[in-house]
Amino acid sequence: MKKDTRAKIIDAAIVLFDAQGIRGATVDAIAARAGVTKKTLYYHFRSKDDLMVASLIDAPDNRQRLFDKILANPNLHIEDAVAALFWELSKSTADERWKGCAFSRAAAELVGLPGHPLVRAAKNYKDQIETAVRKRLLARGADNAALLARCIVILLDGAILHGMVHHDPAYPIEAGRMALGMIRDSIKLSEVCVDSVSAGMDGARSFRESHDFGTHTLASS
Repeated sequence: MKKDTRAKIIDAAIVLFDAQGIRGATVDAIAARAGVTKKTLYYHFRSKDDLMVASLIDAPDNRQRLFDKILANPNLHIEDAVAALFWELSKSTADERWKGCAFSRAAAELVGLPGHPLVRAAKNYKDQIETAVRKRLLARGADNAALLARCIVILLDGAILHGMVHHDPAYPIEAGRMALGMIRDSIKLSEVCVDSVSAGMDGARSFRESHDFGTHTLASS
């Protein structure tokens, strides 16, 4: 199926933003790569800022989309959802080409510009993750759900940063263990839940040690 003009422009922007950075990629270069004129580009996007936001949200193979899918799965308790989040992150960090969270990279590049549309988009996405985790914790009867959700997303972002720097799955695996430990302290887990969560994270560790980053049962359920 032939891509429409807007999609081609977004694809070109994704490639150049990833390779050259948000500031380095020019509108001229994006238009040239997409095979369109600047006039056509501005017909579809009011500004480079609008194009940046669209490219971030529409990026293919977006790890954030997988996070959304996991947190939106009604069949996963918060314990299993958190285990799946960190396990999927561990698979990403094992790839030397992985550059971390696109939202975080964009916000870091535009530090000092809190009102920039891309920084606002990053903030909104991070807030959505925290809210989703908090709601799941509340549904499980967790104490201090708001504070616990904040701690979990801090662990998640820390694991993303260290995973991006070291490309070692051990960081998200251990961060996941810490997050699950805090959840255990806050929620009275059944023996079945404890066993399934422990098996999930131990499975991730065994995958890491054997260098076999296959599909994990929690993430695919």
